[in-house]
Amino acid sequence: MAPAIAKSVLIVDDSAFIRHALCELFKREADFEVCGEAENGKEGIEKAQKLRPDLIVLDLSMPVMNGFDAARILKRLMPAVPLIMYSAFGDNLAKNQTRLIGISEVVSKSEHASVLIHKARGLLYSACRLSYLGPSPFMIIPVCSRHTLTALCPFLGNPFKPFRALES
Repeated sequence: MAPAIAKSVLIVDDSAFIRHALCELFKREADFEVCGEAENGKEGIEKAQKLRPDLIVLDLSMPVMNGFDAARILKRLMPAVPLIMYSAFGDNLAKNQTRLIGISEVVSKSEHASVLIHKARGLLYSACRLSYLGPSPFMIIPVCSRHTLTALCPFLGNPFKPFRALES
């Protein structure tokens, strides 16, 4: 069962072929929608600020601004948005640097496409992820996985209903 609202994804890669392939990959999944594409880190930052995606997938090696520099800025501007580095570079040095920057996951372009989708879902639907939800925009509550919510909350169709029930 797919979530009622698809999660938006911004694709940032200098290769038009890779961007197109990733767009097609995410479009085939009912729980994702591609909200935009960018061909370098600078353009990716601009589009992320405008489009406010739920997830950003970015390449490491790009002209104008590389993925590391873009990720540093994106984490400062949008700290709650998970970043996946989708790159041909998969060495341990690059992986360690991605963790220091705040990139959530690293997926090698040599891995099967299902790995990227699996990691994207893991980041967006994990039981431990925090999100800004609730009656107040300043209230932070944990977002549980769909399975956990089904078991704990009969109000799955409306995540705000349990809070309204408590307020009355």
